[in-house]
Amino acid sequence: MVLVDESGTNICDTVEISYNLGQFCSRAFDRTALKCAFDLHKAVPSRLVGYHYCFDDVRFRMVWGVITVFLGKKARMRARDHEGTHVECRYGLMSYGIPVDALSVMVDGFEDNSRFLKWLEERQCTETRAAGD
Repeated sequence: MVLVDESGTNICDTVEISYNLGQFCSRAFDRTALKCAFDLHKAVPSRLVGYHYCFDDVRFRMVWGVITVFLGKKARMRARDHEGTHVECRYGLMSYGIPVDALSVMVDGFEDNSRFLKWLEERQCTETRAAGD
């Protein structure tokens, strides 16, 4: 998830990215992940402006097609799918201006949470300073 801060407001625009490739691919429906995503949207003052779904299994294309039918016109305009390898999905995300360096997935498909953990520490410091003022 990438947050873009709007100056003067407390609401951030959010682009959500589901990365369902290789080792990150869950072949079964995960209700806890879906619940966490909904809870996150309730907790964070953000506006969902886009959704990108990356996958490498052709069976998910049909599932994605069914999901988009139920999304509605406005949500369907903001939802994009990217099918292929890690590199192909990264290029697909870059074509929409998404900085792939901010993702927790490296080019080779391995997970790297160091950027996220650094961002989380910065946010905690910012919130601590704001609470102290």
